[in-house]
Amino acid sequence: MRSIQRFKGVRPVRVALFAGTMLATGLFGLSATAQAIPRPFTLQDVQVQGNVRIEAETIRIYSELARGETVTPSDLNDAVQAIYASGLFEDVQVQVAGNTVLIAVVENPIINVVAFEGNDLVDDEALGAAVDLRPRLAYNRADVEAASAQLIDAYRAVGRFDAQVNPVIIERADNRV
Repeated sequence: MRSIQRFKGVRPVRVALFAGTMLATGLFGLSATAQAIPRPFTLQDVQVQGNVRIEAETIRIYSELARGETVTPSDLNDAVQAIYASGLFEDVQVQVAGNTVLIAVVENPIINVVAFEGNDLVDDEALGAAVDLRPRLAYNRADVEAASAQLIDAYRAVGRFDAQVNPVIIERADNRV
């Protein structure tokens, strides 16, 4: 084993490196943040990319960004939130290039089939009627969690208070689940 020796000069060097790192991080962090937040500008165009099933004009309408209006960072944030609130998208990013806003989206997959397995007491039709999931709707995790709770309630209604629901998501081709 090697013994660790302490030298008088080591501690100030660590402190100086730490202080230098903090200063550099602070300066670069401020610089990057200042560049990322655009100033208010007059919107000339809204471009959409990444959409496959959902029309670009639909995404523009959800964003509530209109050509010719002054757009602030708050408006951009509101646009992202409004697009997410539609429940159709897994990811939404907004970038500003000059007076143009680029909205990049990743669509949620589409539900292909809702199937029930391991249900002996309640038939598939009754379980299907108990949940709000349907084929051809956009998939999102919150809807699946709500459907799980609805299924547990359906089993409790027939006296099965120990029922468990384990959702299984199987990914298919063409962005379907």
